Amino acid sequence: MKTSLKFWILASSLSLVTLVPVACGVEGVEKPPPTEQSRTSQVSHRSNDPTEHQVRVDFPLALGNTWVYSGTFYQGFNPTTILTATYTATERVVDVLHSELEPYTIFQIARYEDLVFCPEEWQERSENWCASLASDEPEYYWYVVDGRTVYRQQRLEVYRLHERGIKELVLPLAEGEQWYLSAAMAEANPNYEVDSMLRHVEQRAPREVPAGDFGECFRMVEVIGGNYNEMWVCTEIGIVERATDHRGTPFGEHEVLIDYVFPE
Repeated sequence: MKTSLKFWILASSLSLVTLVPVACGVEGVEKPPPTEQSRTSQVSHRSNDPTEHQVRVDFPLALGNTWVYSGTFYQGFNPTTILTATYTATERVVDVLHSELEPYTIFQIARYEDLVFCPEEWQERSENWCASLASDEPEYYWYVVDGRTVYRQQRLEVYRLHERGIKELVLPLAEGEQWYLSAAMAEANPNYEVDSMLRHVEQRAPREVPAGDFGECFRMVEVIGGNYNEMWVCTEIGIVERATDHRGTPFGEHEVLIDYVFPE
């Protein structure tokens, strides 16, 4: 399913980012208005040698690292009809950049999707969900590492990272930790008064998925609108499972890691 409809892409829910497919490399960096040139974060391409900007985190980000997921998407059109489609998704680190203004390391991720099964009823509809997988073009997003925090952006705006980035992970992960996904929610609720968009690390436990049996994993959950989201992240592996379920109209998705390749 295309990124704009994915549950873990929070752009529409948070109204923070705009989905814009960008070419690989620095061309995807949005420039601020001329009056804000002093705040512009320039980026440079990755060199072959490690730099002081590169921070080692338990979430494995390196050029060429690849994760392959098996996905299931379902949607109900009436109380008795729920359609289910399956697909595979491959996510790969295709570029590594560094900020010249702040000590950020920036990883561009390309996501490729391939349809495995689509029910006939879906193919007959004018808004055919399966048709969105017909394109061979990948979609891109960015992870920006700021110290021990991993942000996610659909449109790379480094100079507005803390304002416009989704706070994906705060490392090291620990059971009982929590944080708001958006800066606006964190500012409005300094004492965690509201549960919406608040990511909880609810459990530390082993997790077995088709790609392997991993000993140290963390289960995180949050509620956004009518969606209940769950994600498992395993140390040194990354995201191994994620799911969403809409409380109301039948709508949801589940992805599980079936393979991964870390070249370095």
